[in-house]
Amino acid sequence: MTECEETHFRSFNDFFIRRLKPECRPQSSTAVTMPADGRYSFFPTIGVDQPFVVKGESFSLEKLLGSTALAARFVGGVAVLARLCPCDCHRFYFPVDGRPLEPTWIPGSLFSVSPIATRTRPWIWWTNRRVVTVIETERLGHVAYMEVGATNCGSIVQNFVPGSWVKKGQEKGFFRIGGSALILLFEPQKIALEPDLLDFPAQEEVYCQIGQPLGRILL
Repeated sequence: MTECEETHFRSFNDFFIRRLKPECRPQSSTAVTMPADGRYSFFPTIGVDQPFVVKGESFSLEKLLGSTALAARFVGGVAVLARLCPCDCHRFYFPVDGRPLEPTWIPGSLFSVSPIATRTRPWIWWTNRRVVTVIETERLGHVAYMEVGATNCGSIVQNFVPGSWVKKGQEKGFFRIGGSALILLFEPQKIALEPDLLDFPAQEEVYCQIGQPLGRILL
């Protein structure tokens, strides 16, 4: 509670989408930072036949993004998955400076994205309701930023103006009550994940907070 800007809430949903004091989540000087409080998995190379694996199962970028042309941009790049739990602050932020384009809303179901659910039903990732925003950047090419809804968390709110320049750490939006996930995709040869993040197997989730270092630009 000491991290919250406000300490009195009219409902649990108000607490769920609470804003945190900026000093509690300082932004790292690295080019790319964590977009949310959550449990992260990191995939350094998105392959052609096995784009990336979540809890032992693989799925294609085309299914995930709903676009063959957009998926082609990210083959061989980096994927980052953040799973937000009900105890986490459910506001999410831009991890880079750039110009976000108009979000693409993809309708779908609202199945749980808990590890138990996704381990046995990997199709949840490409059938749940989700929003894809492509961010144009000066040095990282295009970055795909996706919000995935889940059980009791189908309301995804966007707080930015498409086409306007945003700064790293600026609020992008929030999920209303429930669990949810974020996925970031980076083009190949654009970003190097922080070395300490690569010490963890892709199947092992690592708790990270808003603004912590995620990666650096490859020159």
